[in-house]
Amino acid sequence: MVVAVRVIAGVGAATEGVSVSDFSLELGKREHNGVGSKITKITKFATGAGVAALAVVLSACGSGVAGPRTAVSTPPTSPSASPSAPTPALSPSAPTPALPAPAPSGTASGRPANSDATLLHAKVDTRADVPWGDVGPGWFLVVDDSTAALPDAKPGTQTLWLIAPTGDRYSIMSWQADASSPMLGAELVDWSPDGKRALAVSLTGGSGELIEVDLTSGTLRRATAQNVTAAVYTRPMGANIVIRTDVTGANGAVVGSTISRGVIVGDGKPFEVKATLLQGDGSVQGLVYSPDGATLYTGDRGSVLAISNAGGKAPLTPPVTLPVQPDAELCTPLSWWSPGTLLVTCAAAQGFRLWTVPVGGGSPAAMTAPPGSEGVGLGYSNAVRASGITLLQHPLGCGVEDIHRLGAGGVGTKLDVQGSLGNDHIVGTAGARVAVRSSTECEMPSWFGFVDVTTGATSIVLPGSAEHRGPGTALAFDR
Repeated sequence: MVVAVRVIAGVGAATEGVSVSDFSLELGKREHNGVGSKITKITKFATGAGVAALAVVLSACGSGVAGPRTAVSTPPTSPSASPSAPTPALSPSAPTPALPAPAPSGTASGRPANSDATLLHAKVDTRADVPWGDVGPGWFLVVDDSTAALPDAKPGTQTLWLIAPTGDRYSIMSWQADASSPMLGAELVDWSPDGKRALAVSLTGGSGELIEVDLTSGTLRRATAQNVTAAVYTRPMGANIVIRTDVTGANGAVVGSTISRGVIVGDGKPFEVKATLLQGDGSVQGLVYSPDGATLYTGDRGSVLAISNAGGKAPLTPPVTLPVQPDAELCTPLSWWSPGTLLVTCAAAQGFRLWTVPVGGGSPAAMTAPPGSEGVGLGYSNAVRASGITLLQHPLGCGVEDIHRLGAGGVGTKLDVQGSLGNDHIVGTAGARVAVRSSTECEMPSWFGFVDVTTGATSIVLPGSAEHRGPGTALAFDR
């Protein structure tokens, strides 16, 4: 297999010192639950960072290929944005008290599967106590749900937690887990470079909404955006926002997509587009910026597109294509694996394969073996490094995943996550440990914690149980 990079030429670069409308932006990835007969691309998050999430689904659940949840990014360039009136905090102005952390109680109810997983007893504080100057790589945002893990359970309370690499956690804000809150069902997609704001995308209203959370005050700013599927802050200041929106046909199928840069001008008003960065078909997914902020990379069928972040008006300059993986139905850039080299996942009929792609010239290199080969199964959809070990996200089908360590020949061996509930999602890394959200196949209950990459020993930060669904959307900081 090969990987392709397309370069869009003749648009111009936006760098430090240009007008606000020229600043660099970055698209997060967002995951939806869905199944397609062939390949259904879904944008997520997305860990980005954050860790915000991407997922691709190959074939129906019966034959089972589901995709990754990711969000990764690197810094472009932009100055500060002018503020607009925020939405009052959903919780009282006083910092929200920490929710009690129920002890795990039985595997089916969220208990660790073996006694080697431990509940981490770290400091629990409010947003007033956050050491904002320390927030950076190794920190996480996680939404925890106190609703019982039953289909018709009475709505409980959801709390947005800021979690340090030590496991110390700070309650940022809380809201009722019902339709009265705009945060219900919203997916965290990006985190501002200063660590003080977060973006979420909500589709619960049917058309799409951007939500910006001021983490220092718990207040919201909202903007409508038709069919928005992903959003990310500009770098290095997070002054602007770039969004990806879908264009649908008469039958509701996605027939195209647009990547636009703009701002939230007022609470509840439409997202104000400053420039169009790309107009493409429905396969466009993911966004990673060059370190200088002049170029952003997004995915296409069998290729990665390199686009000037200056944007323009339609028709945009046609891309120049450098060959990559012709048989892939979708390739998605995930992060910078090393200076000048992107980590890319490509999805074809057999499953997922990871590549490292030099953007300055040279041939891409396969990180993992082809999907379908012995020991590989559906392949690998994402990778992170901790303590010198490369960890791989390994899809099992229908949204269920486990974690492998990369071995010889591009084939992984399973990391035995102690306390796993059977569905282990990589969120990010914290020093020598990987941050994991583990859930049942039905996604509830779940827990969030840190896993030693050599032993699999687990320290659970936020547990779940039959009486407490536990963590849902989670995002790693990525400057």
